[in-house]
Amino acid sequence: MRAESSPVAGRRGLAAAVPTLLRGELRPPRRTPAAPAGRPIRRRGCEAMIRQVDRQFTITRIFQAPRDLVFTSWTDPDHLQWWLGPYRSMAPVPDLIMDVRPGGRFQVRVIEDDTGSSHVSGGIYHEIVRPEKLVFSWGFPADDPASSPLVTVLLNDLGDGGTEMIFHLHLPPTLPESVAEQWISVGIRPGWLRTIDRLVEQLS
Repeated sequence: MRAESSPVAGRRGLAAAVPTLLRGELRPPRRTPAAPAGRPIRRRGCEAMIRQVDRQFTITRIFQAPRDLVFTSWTDPDHLQWWLGPYRSMAPVPDLIMDVRPGGRFQVRVIEDDTGSSHVSGGIYHEIVRPEKLVFSWGFPADDPASSPLVTVLLNDLGDGGTEMIFHLHLPPTLPESVAEQWISVGIRPGWLRTIDRLVEQLS
């Protein structure tokens, strides 16, 4: 598969690296660091909290599903293909390639919700600790992984058959401020919320 890339200045599809990452109202990017502030968000019976401090945000969700199943949903293509696709689609995402090991790459052909246009996105797995931790970069395959957003997924067993998922994304400190602002402006945070909604539906 040919890896595709795009200049940063035109990246309306940057956050669409997860198919639903572009939708939702955005708050202007902040230049001055501030203490974390969050507000609870309730969707489909699950709890979520977002904390955004400049270049990073955290989403916490409670799933009524065992931890191993939630981890598998992130790492098994037979599971991932059903919730990583466009929000309204009932079809699996096409061209999904996953080499789930530290240093392994993944690619997926992303189809945007509104236009139906597509592009290839992907990243590199940095750390895999089953069933509790997953760390990977996310961007265009041709991009330098060191300049791509880094995602950390932590899974905590609640002991009652449920699982707490802590999803954290941050932009590298070496990334120029203008580029970081463009990442924020294309809607990476609300898009990840909608994408995780798909996972909630998949596991409910």
